[in-house]
Amino acid sequence: MLRASILASVAFLVLMTPASAFDLVVVNQANLSVIHKLYLAPAKTTQWGENRLQSQTVAKSGRFTLRDIPAGVYDLKVIDDDDDSCVVPDINIDQNKEWKLTDKVMLQCAFKGKEGSAGLEQLLGGILGQGNK
Repeated sequence: MLRASILASVAFLVLMTPASAFDLVVVNQANLSVIHKLYLAPAKTTQWGENRLQSQTVAKSGRFTLRDIPAGVYDLKVIDDDDDSCVVPDINIDQNKEWKLTDKVMLQCAFKGKEGSAGLEQLLGGILGQGNK
C-alpha cells in the first residue's frame, strides 16, 4: 500500500513539473524575401518535418512564433518567395528567443561557395546601398 502511494505521488509530481519548452519568434527583416516555408530540425540532421508555416507567409516586418520547442540545439531552414533556401545552423533553444532574417543572411546563403567574402561584401553593399539613395 505504501509503495502504491509513493508511486502515485511521484507520478503526480512528474505531471506537475513544467516541461522545458520554449518559443522561437522569427522576424522577417529582409527587404528582398517573403518567407514561404519554415522548418526546424535537430542540429546537423535533415529531419525537417512539416512546414511550420503551413499555408501562411511572413512578409517584411512580419513575425511568426514557433511554440513549445523542447530545449536543444536546432537548425532552422527558411525558403522564400523565390524558392531560395537558407539553413541557419546551431540555434541553441534554452530560453524564449527571437531570430531575425535579414537580406544579408539570405544573400550569404545564396552565394555560399559561389563568391569570396570580398565579392559578397561588394555585392551586399551595392544591393543594400541602393535603398539609401
